[in-house]
Amino acid sequence: MNLISPDRVTRSLIFAAAVFALTGGFLHAGSADAAVIEGRLVRDVLPVPDGEVAVYAEAGLEGDPVKVSARSGPDGRYRLDLPPGRYYLAASSEGLWSYCGQNPVTVRDREKLWIGFDLVKWEEPVYAPLPAGDIDGRVAGKVTWKGEPVEGVTVSLYLDASDNFRGMAFIRSVPTGKYGTFQIDMVPESRYYLLARRRGSGRTAGPMMKGDLFSYYRRNPVQVRGGQSLEVQFPLVRKRQDRDVNAIGSVGKDLGFSGVIRDAEGRPVSGIHVFAYLEPEMGHFKPAAISSLSDGKGAYRIFLPEEGTYYIGARGGFGDSPEPGELFGFYEGTPDHSLILNSKEFLEGIDIGVKRVLGP
Repeated sequence: MNLISPDRVTRSLIFAAAVFALTGGFLHAGSADAAVIEGRLVRDVLPVPDGEVAVYAEAGLEGDPVKVSARSGPDGRYRLDLPPGRYYLAASSEGLWSYCGQNPVTVRDREKLWIGFDLVKWEEPVYAPLPAGDIDGRVAGKVTWKGEPVEGVTVSLYLDASDNFRGMAFIRSVPTGKYGTFQIDMVPESRYYLLARRRGSGRTAGPMMKGDLFSYYRRNPVQVRGGQSLEVQFPLVRKRQDRDVNAIGSVGKDLGFSGVIRDAEGRPVSGIHVFAYLEPEMGHFKPAAISSLSDGKGAYRIFLPEEGTYYIGARGGFGDSPEPGELFGFYEGTPDHSLILNSKEFLEGIDIGVKRVLGP
C-alpha cells in the first residue's frame, strides 16, 4: 500500500488554493453553474488560428481582463467558461483585433452562447502639429470596410464608458462622404473613446442592427492634445445580429414583456421600437431598455434589467423628439402608461397603438 504523507497533502491544498486565487476564482469550468461561450475568429471569412478572446468587466476594456481564452485552433475556434454575469469581449491575434458587437454579453447558468469575431488590421494613431495659435485639438481620419472607403459613417467622441456608449456623444462628426474621411475641429484637450457607426436606417442615433457597420477604436481611450491633430484609421466590421439594449433574452428565464404594435386602424406595424423608462417623464431620460424592431406581424419582445415599475412608449425613430410624420405612441393599459414587473416575470399581450406625429 502506498501512503501519502500529511506534508504532501498540505502542499497540494496550498497549491490548489493559490491557483484558485491567481485565476480570480474562475474554477467554474466543470461546475453546474458555468456558462460556455464558443465561436470562431475569422478575417475575411478565413479562420484566424492562435488568437484569443479577452473578457473585461467594463465597456472601456481598461485594466487587466478578468479572463482570457486559450489560443484558437487551426479552424479559428475558441472557448470560454465563465460564471454567470455581464461581460465585455474583445478578440486579438498578431496585428489583428476586434471588439464584440454584442457587448455587453450576459451569460446565465449553464447557458451556451456562440459569438464570432471578424478581426481587422489596425494602425497606430499619428499626431501632427496644427497651425500656430490653435489651442484645441483635432480628430481626423478615414473609415473603411474591407479596405474601401465608406460614406455615411458618423464618428463619435465619448468622455467615458459609463453607459456603454449608448448615451449622447460629447462630440459627433458629420457623416463621411464618398472618400470616407472625417474631421472634427476644436476638440478640447482630454481623453476620449472613439466609435464609428453607419446604420442602415440612415439615422445618426439609435440601436445598431444586424447588417450595420461599426467600429470601436483599438487604442481607446486616446489622448487629444491641444494644438495637435490626431489622425486615426477606422476599419469597420458588419454586425452579424441584432443586439439592442436588453432586446435579447429568454422567456421563462428573464424579465420582460411582449405584444403587438398597431396603427390607428388596428393594423400591425413593423419597424417600431418599444422603450421602457424608469421615470414617467419619458422624453427627458435615457430608456432602461429598448426592444428590437417589431416584425412583419407587428410583434415585439423586450427584456428588462431588473424588476420594478416601467413607463412604456413606442416609436419609429430614436433620440431627440419625434419628428412630424413619425409613428409614436404609449402603452394605454394604465393611466400613466406604466407596467409593474416582478422577478423573472414575462408578460404577454402588452399591445401598443401608434399614430403619426402631426407637423408643427
